[in-house]
Amino acid sequence: MRCLTRAEGAPWTTTMLWVDCETYLGPDRRQARTLRIIERRRKDLAQNPPALNSALRRLRQHVIDATGERARTFAAQVQGVAQLAEFDCEPNASAMLVRLADYTAERGVESDVREGIYFRLDRIRQTVRAA
Repeated sequence: MRCLTRAEGAPWTTTMLWVDCETYLGPDRRQARTLRIIERRRKDLAQNPPALNSALRRLRQHVIDATGERARTFAAQVQGVAQLAEFDCEPNASAMLVRLADYTAERGVESDVREGIYFRLDRIRQTVRAA
């Protein structure tokens, strides 16, 4: 995925659609419209992606749920925001988010890592603001 700028002639929101529902947060991974017999998602939930800061705020609100088995779901959401950061030309934030997702998926199931997640999200937001 490469980041687009408005100078290239196309707004980036027309290139990437975003899905934000209870079970998934990230880019729309579906292919072009075809006959979908085995499609699990019945409603088209794809929309324009949010701003990176909005997605980071949303992650921060959902840290409270990142314990036990739900830590894996939170890690998948962090991966989606990492893709958004990469698309938004924020490679440092994207790399930090990928590391956060790995940290949460590895350690979040056995222990409570929410304090560490809050700390890392604050550092990521500072990185985005500095850019």
